[in-house]
Amino acid sequence: MTQKTKSERFKIFLQRLQLAESADSREGALALLKQIMNEVEDGYSGYPMSEWDRRMHVYGWDHGWENLDTDPCYWDDRISNKHRTWIFNDGRIVIESLHEQRILIDKQGFSQSSSLLQLPESNEQLPQSKLLESVSQS
Repeated sequence: MTQKTKSERFKIFLQRLQLAESADSREGALALLKQIMNEVEDGYSGYPMSEWDRRMHVYGWDHGWENLDTDPCYWDDRISNKHRTWIFNDGRIVIESLHEQRILIDKQGFSQSSSLLQLPESNEQLPQSKLLESVSQS
């Protein structure tokens, strides 16, 4: 196994997320994020699960997720303040770069009903592309 930096691992995470089958619910989306993150960290970080400060994580609903009573809910990376993850009720996942104010990935939910939903107005300035803007640039 070749150990990779957090930045390299995050790029691998986004690539795998883009290729994964879409989730069909909020719970399914969170499970998908956790599964892919753990696979990437197990394969490329060189650290065991117990090394919380060295590994990247996707946290459960009770660890910093906001607006759980609305669609979508979101979680901010409070360690580096680089990313915000939005999860919609139909499984849509949007990850944005807070520093660059751009969408890194917009993965439609299985039902794709959220394609008509917009992110909350506070983020209206962000591009609403459906793409994985060249992950290699992040």
